[in-house]
Parts: sequence; C-alpha cells; structure tokens
Amino acid sequence: MATFKCTNCSSTKFQDDLTIRERICKKCGMASPMPEEIGEGRKSRYRLGTKTNTKDSFGKTIIGKQQTIQKKRKYAESTDQNTAKINITLKKLEEKILSFSGHEEFHPASERALFILKKSKKRKSLATKETIAKTCAAFYAACREINISKEIRQIAKSQNVYEKRVRMIYRFMLREFPELEPKPDDPKLKLQKMITGMSVKPDDQLKAQIKAGKMIEKFLKLPESSGRNPSGVAASAVYLCVKGLTQNEASECSGVSLSTIASNVKVMRKVLKLN
Repeated sequence: MATFKCTNCSSTKFQDDLTIRERICKKCGMASPMPEEIGEGRKSRYRLGTKTNTKDSFGKTIIGKQQTIQKKRKYAESTDQNTAKINITLKKLEEKILSFSGHEEFHPASERALFILKKSKKRKSLATKETIAKTCAAFYAACREINISKEIRQIAKSQNVYEKRVRMIYRFMLREFPELEPKPDDPKLKLQKMITGMSVKPDDQLKAQIKAGKMIEKFLKLPESSGRNPSGVAASAVYLCVKGLTQNEASECSGVSLSTIASNVKVMRKVLKLN
C-alpha cells in the first residue's frame, strides 16, 4: 500500500474524517478525497460506536464549550430515540393486548406506564435496562394497578421479549418503588376468555360463567385460597362447572399446567364439599 503524501506540503501526517469522507493534512490542513477501500474498512468500526469523532474538519481537537455542546446534542438525540421507542411500544401494546386504537390519545394503562418510566428516569434506577423490556414491565405494572387482568407472558410475547427478562425488571420495579401497589388478579375476570375457548355451547356459556364465578367467590373467602395462581383457580372452577370437560382441554385453553389444575380441583372439592 502506497504511503500518503500531501500534494501541497508533501507531509505524510494526516487525519481521516469519515463524516465527509475526506483525508486532511495535519500540517497545512489541505483536504483530499479518502481512498474507498480504507473508508469502507473503517466504516463498520465507527458505526459500532467504538470511537467517537472529537475533531473538526481541520483536524483540531474540539475542546471547551464546543465539546460540551456536542455531548449535550448527542445525549438529547439518544433520549429522543428512547422516548420515541417507548411511545411506539406502548401503542403496539394497546392494539395487541387491550384492543385500543386511539390514534393520538393514550390508554389509562399507558399513561400510568409513562408515569412509572418517568419516575425511574428521575431516580436513574432503570438506566441500564432494555427499553422495550422495561416498557413491557411498566405496562404490566400499570395493568395490575388499574385492575386489568393481563398475563405477563402475553405482554412479553407480543413484543418478542424474553418473559424472564420482563419478570426480572418488574420485580426490580416493585423493590425500587414501594409506592406501587399492584392489585391481585381477580380470577373471575379470566372466566369469559377461558369459556369461549373451550368446547362449550353458546347457550351454556353464560350459565357456566355465573356458576364458576359464585364458586370462586366462596373459595376466595377461605384461607386455603391464599398463594394460588388466579388462572389456575379460574380454570379449576370452569372444569368443575362444565360437564364433559377434561383437564387437558382446561389446561390448553387456560395455559395452566395439569398438575396445578389437579391440585386446585382436589382442594376445592374438599373445602367446598363438592361431589
């Protein structure tokens, strides 16, 4: 490879500016086009962000006020990108999870999620977390506060995020923000979705939902109901109320394991004195 020589002063010292793709002489400041093979070789390295450009077009290092202005501009651009990503993620969650298609207005759950994220930004507690994952965790926390029955695996799956990652950030939120008071899930809110997915006649769906709701109300008043999965309690109540329904079908429609349904059915039959 031939060494570079300035056509003006014959100097071999130079500085490459990738933004305008020019090679600048350090001695006289004369600019010349950068060779394409060198520019392409260094392009991916700078695009990954391993080195920041702290020099002007003359090859002089930016110092003082100009350097602070450049850092503030870079920080503002990154925060604007995160804000846009959060807004887009919340709009997608509204459409996929809540079936809400407000073009400009946010759903109350999204408003509460934005409030939680603003709190975390002030306290700098979630600064190193992934933007989409922490948005999903904040949205789930908002749904729990407003008493909207949604599962965390459903929210994570809709945004192609690992469920374990969202759960970890949600537990971290509860630990960092004691003022968050998530309400426990009501198993009765899950009945309609489960019954419509099962092989129940349309005429018998309302009767089965009312019967299962009364059974859940009685069971929740007893101390044996503490610490049990709300989805498992709802699936077990539907299994006991609908004749001809198998535990495999109840497990597939509710997303609860067979062992959980079997243990809940055994306890509910014993406590409620069912045949």
